[in-house]
Amino acid sequence: MSDESASKETDLDKASSGDEGEREFVHPLQKNDPILVDHVDFVTLEFLERANHPIPKNQLLNKQEAFGELTGRSVLVALSHGWFFQMHPDPEGVKIEMIVKEFAPRLRKTYPETEILFFYDFLSVPQWPRTKAENKVFRTVMKHMDSAYVHCDHVLFIETELPRVDETLHTSTIRISDYKWTQFLDTIQVASETNPTNGPQQYDCVVKCDDEFVYNVDELDDFESVHVVSYLNDRSEDLTQ
Repeated sequence: MSDESASKETDLDKASSGDEGEREFVHPLQKNDPILVDHVDFVTLEFLERANHPIPKNQLLNKQEAFGELTGRSVLVALSHGWFFQMHPDPEGVKIEMIVKEFAPRLRKTYPETEILFFYDFLSVPQWPRTKAENKVFRTVMKHMDSAYVHCDHVLFIETELPRVDETLHTSTIRISDYKWTQFLDTIQVASETNPTNGPQQYDCVVKCDDEFVYNVDELDDFESVHVVSYLNDRSEDLTQ
């Protein structure tokens, strides 16, 4: 092999090595779904460790204090968990406490001197109520969210006990037509944002109309004019303010 050929081969080897080195600094999620990366915020473990509860929703967080930049040197943990409350998934900080006390030490031991970031839906994506711009971000993330779990470094599944809820039935005399209603799983909820102050409010769950149990939102069409409704309060929205 000539000196010129050997020199070219060496240069190619260096270039190839350089390319591999650059690729090492690009996180798999960045490489495979840059659109998702551009539309979500990744929460730092340090923020979760010092946060007060209940943690505010995404839009109310200080971006400099709560979020970090995803790079090839980051370890990304995608959180999978159930929401027991419609407006806040962890009002008492039970899940965050599990992350901080149980998993954070293991992650730090496994990945010393490495920035550990979380994809945590409530904190990473704009929550309701949203502006038009925030809705656009939200819709984009929903189309791409599976990528966070496919290309993360770890998926963390968290299960907790069902929380205790206030099961006190409240009653109010209202005009059914003054409200908008929605079916959420097996509950009938108030959908309208602005409602009479003396009746159920948004996300409250209607159990009875007069003395009859109601199980489907269509059943409310049978009730006209003024009726007495029995409902459960849902004040989890207050936690996001």
